[in-house]
Amino acid sequence: MIESSAPNESFDAKSAPKDSGHAPAFLGGGELGQRMCAFDWQTTPLGAPSTWPTALTTLVEVMLQSRQPMFLAWGDARTMLYNDAYATVLGARHPDALGRPFFDVWHDIIDVVKPIMDKAFAGESTHMDDLMLLIHRHGYPEEAHFAFSYTPVRGGSGTVMGMFCACTETTKEVMARRREIAESERLENMFAMAPSFMAILRGPRHIFESTNAAYNRLIGRDDIIGRSVREALPDIAGQGFFEILDEVYATGQPFVNQDAKVTFQTSEDSAPTDRYVSFIFQPIKGDDGEVTGVFIDGHDVTERMISQGALTESETRFREMADNAPNFIWMTEPSGGCTYVNQRWHSFTGQTAQDVCGNGWLDAVHPDDLEEVRLALQQAHVDHDVFELEYRLRQEDGTYVWTLNTAQPRFTTDGTFVGLLGSGLDIDERKDFEERQALMVRELHHRVKNTLATVQAIIGFTLRTSTDMESFRTGVSNRIASLARSHSSLTDAEWQGMDLRAVLRSELEPYDNGKRLILKGPRVFLSSDTVVPLTMAVHELTTNAVKYGALSNEDGQIEVRWSVTIGPEGEHLTLDWREIGGPEVCPPTRTGFGTTLLERLLGGQLNGSATMNYPAQGVEVQIKAQLRDAKVGTKP
Repeated sequence: MIESSAPNESFDAKSAPKDSGHAPAFLGGGELGQRMCAFDWQTTPLGAPSTWPTALTTLVEVMLQSRQPMFLAWGDARTMLYNDAYATVLGARHPDALGRPFFDVWHDIIDVVKPIMDKAFAGESTHMDDLMLLIHRHGYPEEAHFAFSYTPVRGGSGTVMGMFCACTETTKEVMARRREIAESERLENMFAMAPSFMAILRGPRHIFESTNAAYNRLIGRDDIIGRSVREALPDIAGQGFFEILDEVYATGQPFVNQDAKVTFQTSEDSAPTDRYVSFIFQPIKGDDGEVTGVFIDGHDVTERMISQGALTESETRFREMADNAPNFIWMTEPSGGCTYVNQRWHSFTGQTAQDVCGNGWLDAVHPDDLEEVRLALQQAHVDHDVFELEYRLRQEDGTYVWTLNTAQPRFTTDGTFVGLLGSGLDIDERKDFEERQALMVRELHHRVKNTLATVQAIIGFTLRTSTDMESFRTGVSNRIASLARSHSSLTDAEWQGMDLRAVLRSELEPYDNGKRLILKGPRVFLSSDTVVPLTMAVHELTTNAVKYGALSNEDGQIEVRWSVTIGPEGEHLTLDWREIGGPEVCPPTRTGFGTTLLERLLGGQLNGSATMNYPAQGVEVQIKAQLRDAKVGTKP
């Protein structure tokens, strides 16, 4: 028990009156004033309020009127009284804390607070700006901070009767300050470790306040803190940077530069070093908006500029080589759009650089090949695979030629697909040769088939009409020789055909003395399909004339006249063979081999006919044949 020399200021709960009358000190005291009025104080060591000492009543009145958190711990039991502001400090322990012993209420912090409170009850005041407590006021442990003072309350005799506490919870401020410190430390670490170079300059003289490691590496020194920029970096004088800093400080406007060249010379003995930097000079402003310094942030881009220079040189060499190449050279991006073609492409197609961009180059592809080209290119880009295709391209004059285009996928060093690199070759002559070769193979097949059929017919008919083996041998040999002559003539002409007059002379000329042949008709250039059967027909007629007709004596003549007419089905040849001055002719009693062969050759291969008449003065034959791919000129 705390004793007092003033009887009216000390009280004993046992001797206190048993009333709990409302003391005037509680009036106007907010929620806690009302609670104190309704509280049965006689159940506490304090007793009825009417018996409370003046010091306690006065402090209760002051406390209840204050908006600062306050509480009283009174008597040996250190019974708690507090105001509305302190109720928030108590948290879930309010309102049960009213009238209870302090250490019952704050049992979780007794180890920290008891020594301080004991000092107060011993007469020693305590003030602390930041007391950290781990409290459980909301049912869970939480860190709380307080600024407070513990003041002993004395009675008239000087005896300490209680302790008065005025406090302010500073938890939010402490936590905010802690976050600020952590953020500041984080920023300092970021500043120090940032890959970009950074520096902070203060004042109009641009005094170095802070630099990071990247900035020190850039300038080649680290002893510049506290020195002005002109003093610390005299080697960059005259390069414009000092003047820019002055302008940024004076105007408050930032300055940004990309790929600027700066030359450093760290000492008189060292060689100047060129660096390239991209940077910003950002003004630092105070709360009043006035500029107080400049923040420098940037990147050393020297390696990129050197690489870019090397790349530019490499690209220049590539373009020079590509533009002088005889082939087309082109590149695409990953999506398939064209990004480059060489000069050969421009001069060949007539397309401009703008025309070929994206998919514009496809306008030069033949419409019949376009879809195949588009699909093949698309698949090559999807699969990151090679591309190879033959297709036709339009030349500047509008004609199309065949080209062979091949491309390989391009990858970066990390394996990223960046498009195709391709080249194209004009293969029009090769394609033309291949087409001619294919045509020749088909023609050869056709020729061989017809020739074999002709030989088979010669052998068969000669065998049936020969009286002995000698006549068979002679007949077969002569007819095959005629066939061979026609083939030789066609071969000499590369199987392009022969002139009709040449066909006639090849068979009849051996029997001509300059007067025996009469050949009259226009110039007719026969196709190879017509030459062979017509040669065989002329051979049969000539052989018959030599054996039995006009060429069997010295005076006979052969007159051949021909003409060409054009009808609904095309061009038709009419050839009239007439023998003059030979032995008197008697009509045959049976159809001979010559007649049969003529009908077969002309009817089967030339879609024609042969009509034979036998007047006494000489044989007359009219041959009609349909011409294919013949060229008819004027009469020689």
